[in-house]
Amino acid sequence: MPDGSGVNELYPSLNNLDQNSFNLSEMPCIIRNGLGNELSLIQMSGLEHLSEVEINNIVNYVLNDMNNLSLEFTIQQTEETLKDCSE
Repeated sequence: MPDGSGVNELYPSLNNLDQNSFNLSEMPCIIRNGLGNELSLIQMSGLEHLSEVEINNIVNYVLNDMNNLSLEFTIQQTEETLKDCSE
């Protein structure tokens, strides 16, 4: 949903995250590569066309603006994470 609330069991909410929700450092990889497999009912497509800066901005928006977590992903962290997840 536009406000990040998700849709029941189909799409999880992005606006109620906490540091224990999942490994937050995986967010750049999920944005770039998507999530799910051929057995998943619903798959999230990756956004491979986004730059590292754009992905970094999305991660920081979701963490800080939507969830008030006061976590700052630097562009260097995002670049390293994306490099590691593509290997």
